[in-house]
Amino acid sequence: MLQFILETLGEAVIYGILYAITWIISRTLTAAGDTVQSVTNAAAKTSEVRPVIIFFLIFFLIISGFMAGATISFIFPERIIKIGSITGISLLITPLIIGMITSFVGRCGKEQGRSPSIMATFLGGALFGLAAAVTRLLFIIQKQA
Repeated sequence: MLQFILETLGEAVIYGILYAITWIISRTLTAAGDTVQSVTNAAAKTSEVRPVIIFFLIFFLIISGFMAGATISFIFPERIIKIGSITGISLLITPLIIGMITSFVGRCGKEQGRSPSIMATFLGGALFGLAAAVTRLLFIIQKQA
């Protein structure tokens, strides 16, 4: 159980670092007078550009989830939740937990007057968590074989 808590905490920390990096980039661009939000708003008005931006954000979340899953797999190479012969329970648990954490962060940001990016939504966290869980599952299956 401790290993599960440490894995989830590790994934949340990695996601938090990625979120902080994007926040720092956004703040830097804001200070320069070229905010990410204004670009996003301009892109939202152009129906051809908006899907491209969303695609790249989702792609970034999935790739970073794969990297986080690989990192966690090297730190904790064993199955964490062992329920008989059931494999892959973390494919459900990890996206739910990370999604709830990012949703909470997004709500806190919204209360402070910031509009949340896709990284601060349940969907963004769930995509990241699912990619991390799939990567862990692949590492564990390969190790068992």
